Amino acid sequence: MAKKNERVSVTKLYDACKGMIGETSVLEWYGVDILVKRNLTLSEMMQFVDVAIKGCFNADLTEYHPEARDFALRLAVVAFYTNLSMPANYEKAYDILYCTDLIASIFERVDKRQFDVISNIIDEKITLATDVDAAMVRKEIGEMNAAFGDLQRTIGAYTEGIDMDDVKNMISAISNGEFDTSKFVETVLQNRIAQQ
Repeated sequence: MAKKNERVSVTKLYDACKGMIGETSVLEWYGVDILVKRNLTLSEMMQFVDVAIKGCFNADLTEYHPEARDFALRLAVVAFYTNLSMPANYEKAYDILYCTDLIASIFERVDKRQFDVISNIIDEKITLATDVDAAMVRKEIGEMNAAFGDLQRTIGAYTEGIDMDDVKNMISAISNGEFDTSKFVETVLQNRIAQQ
């Protein structure tokens, strides 16, 4: 029994945990022996999260596809917790992951506490990424509205005192190929001088 203030050494603690860390078991699944890890290492966990996140966003990570989240998660479970190779064809992979009890059988051997933490991290990262994207879109829309407002004020200042019928006639002349640029510039300059 340890004394009241005696600290347990890291070596002793790690030795006590060795049986649980890196534990694997063989799942016999319809004649296939599948090696299943109970836990992932820190490095594997970080890679798992990255793969699952990338699986539910488009290639440049700007568009989230919630319908792909569960599929990406299941693919990552198989890739990181087992020694199975999944087909590259998504239809075949889908059939294996959703039309069989493979995932349920794997989860019987996986540490649920660790997996729940990983799943929560994935959800938090998705929420953060989609919130950031939404904020960026709102900011860009605000900047565009401000730019259009500035443009409208600028055009208003330049077109002040111009008759709308003259504008219509000018557009018609441009589209018919009858527009005289030098006459237009001369008229604008005369109007500017008259306004001053």
